[in-house]
Amino acid sequence: MSVESHHTDARDISADKAAGDADLERRIGRLVERVEELMGRVFLAPDVSNDNLIGVAPSDEQQEDIALANAKYALAVRRMRDKVLGGELFFDPAWNILIELYVAYGDGMPVTVGNACIAAAVPLTSALRCCQLLQQKRIVVRERDPRDGRRVFLRLSEESYKVLTKIFVGGPARK
Repeated sequence: MSVESHHTDARDISADKAAGDADLERRIGRLVERVEELMGRVFLAPDVSNDNLIGVAPSDEQQEDIALANAKYALAVRRMRDKVLGGELFFDPAWNILIELYVAYGDGMPVTVGNACIAAAVPLTSALRCCQLLQQKRIVVRERDPRDGRRVFLRLSEESYKVLTKIFVGGPARK
């Protein structure tokens, strides 16, 4: 192979890299646009922890609605991020499970252990270990399906639900 063909190969590789970088920049740009679009749809809570807040703080029910909308937004952003940038760059299985359980609770939908493992976005054995750890720490509760004893559901403990509501509402939830 001649020296000239090595230079041509190097230029081709450099051009491919530049094209890949440009594609990634376009994908990130689309992600940012989509996030901004979604942010326009989500009603974010005022900072109810600020003593100088003028007006009336949201009621408990309003705070739960705000928290659910923000949790759905967080879930949508995570899914979009993984789709655009690749899920192999990010992983936080416990947080993925908790967001999924929070949203499912707000929507009145049960979550099987299998579906929680899918939400974790890690290999099954890792997801199961994560579910066990969350259960041991009493963050989640396992319950058998009353209609089908073979299925097991996961749900947030009452305390975990309250804590996540505080996180997702953007300030301390009122008791």
